[in-house]
Amino acid sequence: QPSKTTPCTLFELGYEWNGVIWDGMFYAPLTFAQYFAEMWMLQYVSNVTDWAWGALSLDELVDMYEMHVASLWFGTNAWSSVAYGSQQLAYILASLNAAATDTAVDALEHAADQKV
Repeated sequence: QPSKTTPCTLFELGYEWNGVIWDGMFYAPLTFAQYFAEMWMLQYVSNVTDWAWGALSLDELVDMYEMHVASLWFGTNAWSSVAYGSQQLAYILASLNAAATDTAVDALEHAADQKV
């Protein structure tokens, strides 16, 4: 475990077996890197101005996301493809509709002091 005085990086996180197949079977640096790669790419394509807290270049983000997509191949099958495909199609259609009608898509409203 990292101490309170040293910076925490992915390499200090260690590995922990969780046995949950849909959660990757274990927690590890790659698990957390994939989570952030996906979150930051969604921020970028949603036009969030300060995606990844401004800490990554677009090339670094693309590299991280390519690693994430390559690892998703292990969990790809006919059942998960239908579920994820339907969700992604709805996002694409909402984005195209917003672009075509020049209107914003309604988002989750919350107070500025609330953390989401």
